[in-house]
Amino acid sequence: MFTVANCCAVVRYVGSIECDLAGQTPYATIKAPKAPFLFLRSGLTMTYPISYRRAIIEDVLTICELGQILNASHHLARPDIYADATTKFSRDEPHWLSSLQGEDRATFLAELGSKAVGFITIQVVKPISPLLQPMVVGRIGSIAVSEHIRGRGVGSSLIKLAEEWARKQGATDIRLAVWEFNEQAVNLYRELGYEIRAFEMGKRIRTLLDIPCA
Repeated sequence: MFTVANCCAVVRYVGSIECDLAGQTPYATIKAPKAPFLFLRSGLTMTYPISYRRAIIEDVLTICELGQILNASHHLARPDIYADATTKFSRDEPHWLSSLQGEDRATFLAELGSKAVGFITIQVVKPISPLLQPMVVGRIGSIAVSEHIRGRGVGSSLIKLAEEWARKQGATDIRLAVWEFNEQAVNLYRELGYEIRAFEMGKRIRTLLDIPCA
């Protein structure tokens, strides 16, 4: 973090919160910039750094909150499959807790100051089948980045962090699944060297109205 002695520094999380880092004087609301920044009394600006770390079990509710980004976008595109976002973050705790437990998996957080702005989950597996080449595979499960911080390389950094972790676990290949409607994610994966290898196809053969009530 950039610091200046005897200087009141203000950071604005675009679309999120504001705080006086010096804790001394009030300040006026600053018009949302294109990127998070430090505003100094001297008139200088400095980009506020984003840090990355491996998540721990105590971060589960933070991940549940960020996970609502995925819930909302997936429900919007496929309400027939995905549940909507919720303010009761504990609803999703069992799902995300599983990504935090076990030596074969990891979750990484991106933080802007003390505010979590993104995460990624990854697991290493070794398929056991005589039909497959023996190799350790890293599987990216989910990745989410707060809307106000997108376009700043957070998603790319999280993916590269997950790739490096998987490499250290012996993985030689990274795989993931992405919905066709998620064009932003598809473009990002392509930019990072990911290729389409297979298509998952589906067909609805029964509607919820056809299912008798219990």
